[in-house]
Amino acid sequence: MILNWLKKQKRWIGIFTILPFAVYYISCNITNPQDNIDVIFNTLSIATNASVNFVDAATGAPIGSSSQRMPVNLTITGSNSDKIVTSLNEPQTSFSTNVGLITFGVIDSYTPTSSNPVNITLVASSNGYQTTSLPISITSTGSSAYTIRMIKTSAPPTGTSTATPTSVPANSSGTTTSTVNITTSTEPASKGNASIIINSGTTLKDANGNPVTGNLIANVTYTSGSKAANNSSMPTGLSVNVSQGATRSRGYLQPAAVASYTIANQNSQLVSKLSSPVTLSMTIPSNTVNIATGNQIRSGDIVPIYSFNETTQMWQFETNSNAVGPDANGNFIASFQATHLSYWLSGWIASGGQVCTTDITLNILGSYSVLLLKLKISDNTILTQNVSSNQNKFVFSNLTIPKGLPVTIEAYSLLECPAVLVGSTTVQDLCSTNTVNLNVDQGSNLVNVNVDVTAICPNKNPVLKIKPSGYDIFILNQCGTENLGTINNGQITLNGLKMGATYTFGMFYKGVLYTQEHTIDQTYYNYNYNISDSVCNSDFK
Repeated sequence: MILNWLKKQKRWIGIFTILPFAVYYISCNITNPQDNIDVIFNTLSIATNASVNFVDAATGAPIGSSSQRMPVNLTITGSNSDKIVTSLNEPQTSFSTNVGLITFGVIDSYTPTSSNPVNITLVASSNGYQTTSLPISITSTGSSAYTIRMIKTSAPPTGTSTATPTSVPANSSGTTTSTVNITTSTEPASKGNASIIINSGTTLKDANGNPVTGNLIANVTYTSGSKAANNSSMPTGLSVNVSQGATRSRGYLQPAAVASYTIANQNSQLVSKLSSPVTLSMTIPSNTVNIATGNQIRSGDIVPIYSFNETTQMWQFETNSNAVGPDANGNFIASFQATHLSYWLSGWIASGGQVCTTDITLNILGSYSVLLLKLKISDNTILTQNVSSNQNKFVFSNLTIPKGLPVTIEAYSLLECPAVLVGSTTVQDLCSTNTVNLNVDQGSNLVNVNVDVTAICPNKNPVLKIKPSGYDIFILNQCGTENLGTINNGQITLNGLKMGATYTFGMFYKGVLYTQEHTIDQTYYNYNYNISDSVCNSDFK
């Protein structure tokens, strides 16, 4: 049974990628079948797998859900994209979904480690949304989950503004035939925007230097610095890697503003290089603190400009700009020239003696199912982290933190929609402590529920029963999909569910969502899912 996700106004739990990789198993051809005999075996999971879900950056609602019938396309690029495989352990870097979730694996011949990571970039596109990139680094085997927050052009989140997708006039050689001037709308909260000016006669090229031709559409997005961690997929805040010439540093990167400039043709071929400089600009809000001076931004302040290198997954210093202003809103403008397009950032990095690098152990006190942790300096979210399955200790490893600045840690329950603040604490200087206690309260009547899951091919003779291992389980509601835990031999404990609450448990397999709905009235459930004949005949021969 496939349910319409948004048809019911209730919380959902999805036992989702229980079997996204279940077809990677020891092959078995069954001969001389006997009636009334069940064959039960455990799947062998791919050692390293990942899932990606797609949500609207403004509302948190899933994109590409079955109710929307809107496909989301995911392309995986980067230096290690050749290590990406499907559930059948076959190389693949292009995926599509209309159920809001995509899973992929890393080829088993490659074992990712912190010194030998899988560095890739996830590029997501969907009709009506800005194309969004998320660089990730997989540093260990096991399961991991990622969320791509996509910006809807017609309804961006607070702190972000967009421009109407604009046609770029160019000839058959990919050279512009007139000047293009695009500016985003004014973001209501910060009163900021971003712009690009492309001169006539500029040849637009891809990353390999080939001209990009066809129906060229430009998109520009602006995000104020205080909202960068929430609205942008690019890393900002704590523990950010920055390259300046031959020097690489790791520190606290405080953005004043972030902007995305993209041009692509009808085949999703992206413009990367430009034959002559274009002029870019972005607004710096008046309340921005220049950490180089310790004061609010002033006219003439030097503002470093960085672009994001998706291959190295670093912010790369490009040039310095001078803050010009104030304008009528008290804001300032940073303008500069560039010969390539990507994400751009104006801001400052604190490194060296201004920061410390340490591990922070967070003791989470209380019962919960899945939490969103936010680390904040003032009103700026500098780091977000999902924690699931009642991890009473969570370690933020190798954090690079500014010295002497109060940091607030907030915990939000993702069992609710929208997420509810269930705990908060402020530490005056994380550089002077290694352990932080955080009390969380998700309310009363919370129980831990043990679940035993079996996938069945009922029309096989003998009947096949599959007990999956190594696959993530997700919580799904109208606000998105979050990792809830990992199944082992068909078993998992779901922590912090509410007695009397109604959830829908489901198994996502081969693009089909198999579901069973229950009101929690006990602490043990045994779920059997009948897999379709077409899938069983394809996967179990």
